[in-house]
Amino acid sequence: MAVDTRLVWVAVGGFAINVEVFAFAGLMPGMAADTGVAVSQAGYLASAYAVSFAIGAPLLTSIFASSDRRQVLTVAAVVFSALALIAALSTGYWQLFGTRVALGLTAGLFGPLALATAAALSTPEGRGRAVSIVISGQTAAVAVGVPLAALIATRFGWRVSYLSLTAIGAIAAMALWFRLPGGIHGVRLTIRERLSALAIPGVSLTYAVTVLFLIGGFSQFFYLGPLTTKFLALETWWIPLALLGYGLGAAIGNLTGGRLNDRLGSTRVIVFGIAATALLLPFLALIPSLPRLAVGPAWWGFQFLTGFTAWAYYPGQISRLAAFRPSAAPLILSLNGTANNIGTAIAAIVGGIVLDRIGLSAIGPVASLFALAALVLVLVMDRGRRQDMTA
Repeated sequence: MAVDTRLVWVAVGGFAINVEVFAFAGLMPGMAADTGVAVSQAGYLASAYAVSFAIGAPLLTSIFASSDRRQVLTVAAVVFSALALIAALSTGYWQLFGTRVALGLTAGLFGPLALATAAALSTPEGRGRAVSIVISGQTAAVAVGVPLAALIATRFGWRVSYLSLTAIGAIAAMALWFRLPGGIHGVRLTIRERLSALAIPGVSLTYAVTVLFLIGGFSQFFYLGPLTTKFLALETWWIPLALLGYGLGAAIGNLTGGRLNDRLGSTRVIVFGIAATALLLPFLALIPSLPRLAVGPAWWGFQFLTGFTAWAYYPGQISRLAAFRPSAAPLILSLNGTANNIGTAIAAIVGGIVLDRIGLSAIGPVASLFALAALVLVLVMDRGRRQDMTA
């Protein structure tokens, strides 16, 4: 089956948006220096984005779900491009803060409608492939775009990275307008209807697993810059290298998790991903004690492995959520995106608090506690499910 090139341009828009999200870890030190704030305060810019995404995704998709998809996606790409330009020209912390709030709202609108558009443009038998094309924009962003943006930032400054995203967003907007057909409309659901998934037994607790695990997985990721240069005393060029390691691990882990999910079941994949991440995170505190020449390679390997384990968990979690009530899977999975962003928002706050009150060395061990809490919750839920089945 040939690739629908129209969806490639939808993926390009997703690529730009997700580069902005995940590259933040590499851009944050430069932002903190330019705006004159502490690194922990700059980290709260990640929370601003995540909270606005969590609120904006269900709210804005409810408002615009029945609107023409070509118009909405094009406008969202134009707004993203303009906001990236505003970020590049920002002169103060609060201007950046407001820009990231607006970027979160824009991404919260673009992401769900992009996936819905992929489904609408495909036949039922080709829907999975169509959705995978759009999702490839996210995986390409993590594996390639993020380290490239960080490399640009280390060589030319974080503002140039945002200028690059401005150009990509503008290209995506033009392509979406000229390549997507008009007249694609969805079904408008109220906020109450969208939140109805919370009443499905087991779903709310599974969202809690998402939140806890994302806190554990991203507390160290958002502070990758200062961890690299201050805690490990490595050169700045190790930042894009570490992000590349994470991205490669994420891409391989996502593929591996999907295959293992089909062979072993979602629970085992989830347990593996969470348990392995929880075991890895404390080792972050030990890396500085290694021989000097081994610190850089160990840091790269640590990022690769955490990227692998964190993203290997994801297919299992998606499969588990969809299985609660397959007919309501779109609603259930859309709210999981909100849970993801709640987790990342708290992760940035937790990392900042640990940095200020304890120090960078404690971020890994503290993050591990949240991952362990997620693991305990999964095991308790699975035990309860088995008891229900045998009752």
